[in-house]
Amino acid sequence: MKFSVDPDQLRVAASHARSIVARSHSAPVLGNVLIETVKDQVKLRATDIQSELEVTLDAEVEEEGGTTVNANIFNEMAKRFSSGIPVNIHYDAKEEMFKINAGATDCSLLTMPRDDFPAIDNTEYDVTFNIESKVLLRLFEMSKTSVAPDSARKYLQGVYLHISEIDGEAILRAVSSDGFRMAIIDAKAPSGSEEMRSTIIPLKAVLEIIKMMELAGEFATVSVSENKVRVTTENFTFSSRVLNAEFPDYKKLIPESANIKMQIDAASGMKALERLNPLVSPHNNIINLIMETDRLTWTISSPITGKIREEVEVVFPHEDRQIAYHYHHMISVFQLYSEGVVTIDLQPNATATVFRSDEDTNSMYVVMPVRA
Repeated sequence: MKFSVDPDQLRVAASHARSIVARSHSAPVLGNVLIETVKDQVKLRATDIQSELEVTLDAEVEEEGGTTVNANIFNEMAKRFSSGIPVNIHYDAKEEMFKINAGATDCSLLTMPRDDFPAIDNTEYDVTFNIESKVLLRLFEMSKTSVAPDSARKYLQGVYLHISEIDGEAILRAVSSDGFRMAIIDAKAPSGSEEMRSTIIPLKAVLEIIKMMELAGEFATVSVSENKVRVTTENFTFSSRVLNAEFPDYKKLIPESANIKMQIDAASGMKALERLNPLVSPHNNIINLIMETDRLTWTISSPITGKIREEVEVVFPHEDRQIAYHYHHMISVFQLYSEGVVTIDLQPNATATVFRSDEDTNSMYVVMPVRA
């Protein structure tokens, strides 16, 4: 195998491959990336058995072939290649060495046979549809923050992607929860997705798909089966097992509006939360909110370090009210609702609170306050 490739493209591909490989596994080859040439392309493939990624790059290929090299070392090498200087790679099958030359860099890496690498995914998918990359990115970007990857309840470890309905129109909905907050993000159901089975996509896969969508063209292709999901773009093909769990009836957790609403400028709220941050710690992360007719007072205090108080103008045509939330739950909402006006829909008995934005009417966050 012998080829030349652009260093910038290789850097991106190696980074994606590194994020997939198994950190520790009984089969050492799973710590490697498979590199193969086909005609005028080079393909990088990585897997941890649960998920698999294939990245295709344009290349000048002199000899076809393939082998595997340590994904971490290869990624560290790729980070350091200078832009504009082609990377020349030659696999010497006799010496079983993967040789890289790029400008002043000349190295040889040990390899493992490509035959030892797991076979490519050949799952047959039930439903396949095209979706705008920016739409898929939004669904996962806005739902990832509410996932609980370490929860004992498996259904909380990923994003629940399914078809729902609003006013007779099919929508593609992403829902996530960590038991204390819940994200519900909607988009118009793409043509062909209406029969998609409901599925829970693990957080690791969600994060990888987000990275893919940030680099993707206008559209991506999504395929879903009982056990797997696959997302394909021009240069990337990613597949992952889905979580074997049943998501609960989350709609029962959305409180009916009691018409106790406060409106706050999103940017002002975010700035106030950022100024509270110096006193936030793992053991001190509760912020108190005092709501009055035209202002909201945020406070955080610590018996060790002191107290910070912030005031923000709001619209709150109700009796004064006090409530408390976890700081990170609040700031995660305002990081996503960064523009326009945020409406905070409260309950009379200080239970679940609903956050909405006038800039994104197809989403909501449900956050549990802290009991006094």
